[in-house]
Amino acid sequence: MYLTLPLSALGGILLEESDRKRVIYVGSGLLFCNLIVLFLAYRKVGFINPEFDLGKKFSEEIAAELKYSKKVYLQAIPDPYFYLKEKYPNQKILEFIPGELPIPPEMFVNTLDTIDTFVFSEGTKRNENVENYLKENASSFYKRSISVSPSTTRKLIRAQAEIYLRKKK
Repeated sequence: MYLTLPLSALGGILLEESDRKRVIYVGSGLLFCNLIVLFLAYRKVGFINPEFDLGKKFSEEIAAELKYSKKVYLQAIPDPYFYLKEKYPNQKILEFIPGELPIPPEMFVNTLDTIDTFVFSEGTKRNENVENYLKENASSFYKRSISVSPSTTRKLIRAQAEIYLRKKK
Protein backbone atom coordinates (compact mmCIF):
# COMPACT_ATOMS: atom_id res chain seq x y z
CA MET A 1 0.00 0.00 0.00
CA TYR A 2 2.85 2.38 0.79
CA LEU A 3 4.29 1.92 -2.70
CA THR A 4 1.23 3.25 -4.45
CA LEU A 5 2.22 6.91 -4.27
CA PRO A 6 5.73 6.48 -5.74
CA LEU A 7 4.45 4.07 -8.37
CA SER A 8 1.67 6.48 -9.31
CA ALA A 9 4.21 9.28 -9.63
CA LEU A 10 6.43 7.10 -11.81
CA GLY A 11 3.47 6.09 -13.96
CA GLY A 12 2.44 9.73 -14.36
CA ILE A 13 5.96 10.79 -15.31
CA LEU A 14 6.18 8.01 -17.89
CA LEU A 15 2.85 9.03 -19.38
CA GLU A 16 3.72 12.70 -19.59
CA GLU A 17 7.36 12.60 -20.68
CA SER A 18 7.24 10.10 -23.51
CA ASP A 19 5.82 9.92 -26.97
CA ARG A 20 6.61 6.20 -27.36
CA LYS A 21 3.66 3.86 -27.10
CA ARG A 22 5.55 1.22 -25.15
CA VAL A 23 6.40 3.68 -22.33
CA ILE A 24 2.83 4.98 -22.30
CA TYR A 25 1.52 1.42 -21.91
CA VAL A 26 3.91 0.74 -19.03
CA GLY A 27 2.88 3.99 -17.32
CA SER A 28 -0.79 3.21 -17.81
CA GLY A 29 -0.24 -0.31 -16.44
CA LEU A 30 1.46 1.09 -13.33
CA LEU A 31 -1.39 3.51 -12.70
CA PHE A 32 -4.01 0.81 -13.21
CA CYS A 33 -2.20 -1.59 -10.86
CA ASN A 34 -2.04 1.16 -8.24
CA LEU A 35 -5.78 1.67 -8.43
CA ILE A 36 -6.32 -2.03 -7.86
CA VAL A 37 -3.89 -2.06 -4.90
CA LEU A 38 -5.58 0.97 -3.34
CA PHE A 39 -9.03 -0.55 -3.78
CA LEU A 40 -7.97 -3.86 -2.21
CA ALA A 41 -6.16 -2.10 0.64
CA TYR A 42 -9.20 0.04 1.37
CA ARG A 43 -11.43 -3.03 1.48
CA LYS A 44 -9.01 -4.76 3.84
CA VAL A 45 -8.40 -1.83 6.15
CA GLY A 46 -11.31 0.55 5.71
CA PHE A 47 -14.93 0.77 6.77
CA ILE A 48 -16.13 -1.54 4.00
CA ASN A 49 -14.47 -4.45 5.83
CA PRO A 50 -17.15 -6.30 7.87
CA GLU A 51 -14.48 -7.14 10.46
CA PHE A 52 -13.90 -3.42 11.05
CA ASP A 53 -16.04 -3.12 14.19
CA LEU A 54 -14.52 -0.07 15.85
CA GLY A 55 -17.83 1.80 16.19
CA LYS A 56 -19.59 -1.19 17.72
CA LYS A 57 -16.78 -1.97 20.15
CA PHE A 58 -16.49 1.68 21.16
CA SER A 59 -20.25 1.93 21.75
CA GLU A 60 -20.25 -1.25 23.85
CA GLU A 61 -17.34 0.02 25.95
CA ILE A 62 -19.04 3.39 26.51
CA ALA A 63 -22.35 1.68 27.36
CA ALA A 64 -20.68 -0.44 30.03
CA GLU A 65 -19.38 2.72 31.71
CA LEU A 66 -22.75 4.50 31.46
CA LYS A 67 -24.84 1.67 32.86
CA TYR A 68 -26.00 3.63 35.94
CA SER A 69 -26.09 7.11 34.42
CA LYS A 70 -29.41 8.89 34.09
CA LYS A 71 -28.33 11.99 32.16
CA VAL A 72 -25.31 12.03 29.83
CA TYR A 73 -23.45 14.83 28.04
CA LEU A 74 -22.14 13.07 24.93
CA GLN A 75 -19.49 14.40 22.55
CA ALA A 76 -17.86 11.30 21.06
CA ILE A 77 -16.62 10.02 17.72
CA PRO A 78 -17.51 7.35 16.60
CA ASP A 79 -20.98 8.31 17.78
CA PRO A 80 -22.52 5.83 20.27
CA TYR A 81 -25.82 7.77 20.52
CA PHE A 82 -28.14 5.25 18.81
CA TYR A 83 -26.51 2.27 20.51
CA LEU A 84 -27.00 3.94 23.90
CA LYS A 85 -30.60 4.92 23.09
CA GLU A 86 -31.36 1.31 22.19
CA LYS A 87 -29.58 -0.19 25.20
CA TYR A 88 -30.77 2.37 27.78
CA PRO A 89 -34.05 3.87 26.51
CA ASN A 90 -34.69 5.76 29.77
CA GLN A 91 -31.33 7.49 29.72
CA LYS A 92 -31.42 11.18 28.75
CA ILE A 93 -28.59 11.90 26.32
CA LEU A 94 -27.54 15.44 25.46
CA GLU A 95 -25.42 15.21 22.33
CA PHE A 96 -22.98 17.93 21.31
CA ILE A 97 -20.74 18.24 18.30
CA PRO A 98 -17.03 18.92 18.77
CA GLY A 99 -16.09 22.56 18.41
CA GLU A 100 -19.64 23.73 19.03
CA LEU A 101 -20.72 27.35 19.09
CA PRO A 102 -19.88 29.34 22.22
CA ILE A 103 -22.77 29.58 24.69
CA PRO A 104 -22.79 31.91 27.71
CA PRO A 105 -22.28 29.79 30.87
CA GLU A 106 -25.26 31.26 32.69
CA MET A 107 -27.53 29.76 30.03
CA PHE A 108 -26.69 26.15 30.84
CA VAL A 109 -24.82 25.90 34.15
CA ASN A 110 -28.01 24.61 35.84
CA THR A 111 -28.19 21.87 33.21
CA LEU A 112 -24.55 20.91 33.84
CA ASP A 113 -25.37 20.45 37.53
CA THR A 114 -27.98 17.82 36.60
CA ILE A 115 -25.71 15.78 34.30
CA ASP A 116 -24.14 12.78 36.01
CA THR A 117 -21.79 11.69 33.20
CA PHE A 118 -19.73 13.57 30.62
CA VAL A 119 -18.21 11.70 27.64
CA PHE A 120 -15.61 13.28 25.34
CA SER A 121 -13.60 11.84 22.48
CA GLU A 122 -9.90 12.15 23.10
CA GLY A 123 -8.41 15.16 21.36
CA THR A 124 -11.65 16.85 20.28
CA LYS A 125 -12.36 20.50 20.92
CA ARG A 126 -14.58 20.93 23.97
CA ASN A 127 -16.86 23.71 24.98
CA GLU A 128 -14.78 26.07 27.10
CA ASN A 129 -17.52 26.53 29.71
CA VAL A 130 -18.02 22.78 30.14
CA GLU A 131 -14.25 22.33 30.47
CA ASN A 132 -14.15 25.03 33.17
CA TYR A 133 -17.12 23.45 34.95
CA LEU A 134 -15.35 20.08 35.07
CA LYS A 135 -12.13 21.68 36.37
CA GLU A 136 -13.96 23.64 39.06
CA ASN A 137 -15.87 20.53 40.16
CA ALA A 138 -13.06 18.00 39.67
CA SER A 139 -13.54 16.61 43.19
CA SER A 140 -17.14 15.69 42.28
CA PHE A 141 -16.15 13.37 39.41
CA TYR A 142 -14.29 10.14 38.79
CA LYS A 143 -12.33 10.33 35.55
CA ARG A 144 -11.97 7.22 33.40
CA SER A 145 -10.35 6.71 30.03
CA ILE A 146 -11.21 4.07 27.49
CA SER A 147 -9.36 3.05 24.36
CA VAL A 148 -10.70 0.64 21.75
CA SER A 149 -9.13 -0.85 18.61
CA PRO A 150 -10.93 -2.77 15.85
CA SER A 151 -10.75 -6.56 15.70
CA THR A 152 -8.92 -6.46 12.38
CA THR A 153 -5.34 -7.69 12.32
CA ARG A 154 -3.92 -4.25 11.55
CA LYS A 155 -4.68 -1.73 14.26
CA LEU A 156 -4.39 1.45 12.21
CA ILE A 157 -6.92 3.44 14.18
CA ARG A 158 -8.12 3.64 17.76
CA ALA A 159 -11.11 5.31 19.41
CA GLN A 160 -10.42 6.93 22.76
CA ALA A 161 -12.70 8.72 25.20
CA GLU A 162 -12.58 10.40 28.57
CA ILE A 163 -15.54 9.78 30.84
CA TYR A 164 -16.35 11.91 33.88
CA LEU A 165 -18.72 10.09 36.26
CA ARG A 166 -20.30 12.18 39.01
CA LYS A 167 -19.60 10.81 42.49
CA LYS A 168 -22.65 9.82 44.52
CA LYS A 169 -23.46 12.26 47.30
